[in-house]
Amino acid sequence: WLGKEKEVLGKIDEVQSPLDAEIKKYDDEQERIATAEANRKEEAYINRQAELTRLGAVYANGCFNLNEVSYEANLIKEADDSMYNDIILPKYKFHFEKNEAARIEAEKSKAAQEEKLRLEREDLERQQRELKEAQDKMQRERDEMERAAREKQLIKDKEEAESRNKLIQHRSAVLSGLGMSFNGNEYFFEDVNVHTTEMTTLTESEWVTLIQKLTPEISTRKGEAEKKR
Repeated sequence: WLGKEKEVLGKIDEVQSPLDAEIKKYDDEQERIATAEANRKEEAYINRQAELTRLGAVYANGCFNLNEVSYEANLIKEADDSMYNDIILPKYKFHFEKNEAARIEAEKSKAAQEEKLRLEREDLERQQRELKEAQDKMQRERDEMERAAREKQLIKDKEEAESRNKLIQHRSAVLSGLGMSFNGNEYFFEDVNVHTTEMTTLTESEWVTLIQKLTPEISTRKGEAEKKR
């Protein structure tokens, strides 16, 4: 029996070994195929993640979200190319293009607003510049008028001073001619006196009247002095 068993097992081994080899070969091939498919899915999922991220999708709570569109990450990973490319991806692209259009419109609006503000700022700066130029011109004209007025006043003051000096010299000569002496403040002869203020403030007619009054008074006092002498 042992010899027979060995013989039978030998024959079985002749058949079983090739079968086991074929089975192992098949299993290895299936494992390779499964591994390759898993790798392909993983690589595709990585690419899909990058693609959805570029479209603006945000990963949160196990889903890729973009506006109203939300798909679970596992579904995106397991979906075949047809389902992903024909159903899932177009929805994200639609909202991406919608967001892009809104973004471009917002940028245009912002650019238009900035341009408006720039023009308004330039207009304000122009107005301020023109106002300053007008103010500077007015100031120059005012300064010129004040300078001219000062020069005119100086000329007037000079003329008045010259006229006053001439008047004082003339009236001083008249009083000196009457025999009056000057003490620095007034001309006097005994108790008759004329203050320097009167010499410059009296009008010509008032001055003539004063001289007409003083002349006989001084003459009288001279006569009295001569009699005493």
